[in-house]
Amino acid sequence: MLIALARLGNPEMVGQFALGLAITGPVAIFANMNLRAVQATDARGKYRFSEFLALRMITIFLAMILIVLIVIFNGYERQSLLIILSIGLWKAVDSLADIFYGFFQKHEKMDLISKSMIIKGTISLVIMSACLYSTKTVVWGVFGVIFSSSFVLAIYDFGNYSKMVRKVSQDTSRNIFNLVGVCKKSRINSVWRLAIYSFPLGVVVGCLSLNSNIPNFLIEKFMGKENLGIFAALSYLLIAGQVVVGALGNTASPRLAYYYELNDLANFKKLLKKMINIGMSIGIFGLLIVVFFGENILGLVYGTEYEVYSNILVILVLGAIPMFVFGFLGTALTAMQCFKAQSLIHILRVVFVSVFSVILINAFGLYGAAIIYTISPIVGSVAFYLIIREKFECSVFEADKTKVN
Repeated sequence: MLIALARLGNPEMVGQFALGLAITGPVAIFANMNLRAVQATDARGKYRFSEFLALRMITIFLAMILIVLIVIFNGYERQSLLIILSIGLWKAVDSLADIFYGFFQKHEKMDLISKSMIIKGTISLVIMSACLYSTKTVVWGVFGVIFSSSFVLAIYDFGNYSKMVRKVSQDTSRNIFNLVGVCKKSRINSVWRLAIYSFPLGVVVGCLSLNSNIPNFLIEKFMGKENLGIFAALSYLLIAGQVVVGALGNTASPRLAYYYELNDLANFKKLLKKMINIGMSIGIFGLLIVVFFGENILGLVYGTEYEVYSNILVILVLGAIPMFVFGFLGTALTAMQCFKAQSLIHILRVVFVSVFSVILINAFGLYGAAIIYTISPIVGSVAFYLIIREKFECSVFEADKTKVN
């Protein structure tokens, strides 16, 4: 989509799109509270699908209100306001789809998720490109994506959910829209407990999004939308690696949760080590490519005006190596249901990134923003590793104590 914006528009349009993502992203992701991960790692089946869906609908509503308040109080011009609100609607549709993905993931039907994403990504790109070509405005391009996402959600995701409900022995409603049962007092209490339980994980993913977007906010503030568009185009090339790493983490998280529930720490460590090795290999491979061919890649993908920023791309890809490790360690902590410690670390990272982004972006411009992307996941990885090691030591102690008893 960013390539389409860069080719059919200009860096300022990319900057408008990136600003919309930067504003709506943290709000939408925090409101999601990473319920998909909670679903996938709910090995004991404490919560029903309808309860996850009800909570997600509530948080989507609250998120849209907050996004509207943000754009009103910040006084954005009409075009930026429309872009931000339309991207907010897009995020709302994807948030609903995410609950279905959580259901599929819990039952290890990753093929349904992958096919849904492929179909949605392809249709969205085609329709967005057509809208951009015919209207030359970002808003209509985003509306094309909203239509595509809604279509795939209604036809493909809901259809597959309905088929699985008939086969899977689980207490879930056959009719997705029949949420009346959730209004019972006992079910309301269950949704409330789920919200309290998931809230720390919402802080985690919200802080993750903030950490990614704080440099973007400051670039737009200090250097303007055009420079933001350039930096967003460069940093979004990392999405290719993040998609692979994220898919591997999502696939492995139910298995990690299963191992941890059984206190099978040997297999837990073995699987986590494999994930980290794969993540580091992907990062090193990507680094070698951009070191030798980065300038050519930028010219081919975005246009010749982006070629002069190849050194910034090298720094960003260098930071992808610790970023992938950090992501897998976070997946492990989520599988261990260790949410509060994660939230504390991520809050501290937000403070760290905020302070150093102001210093480095003022001093070095886009290079400073790229450096932040590199050092932030290193700090987070060290903290996560220490938490996991402590959890392992506690688990071993408890297991030995149980044997003695």
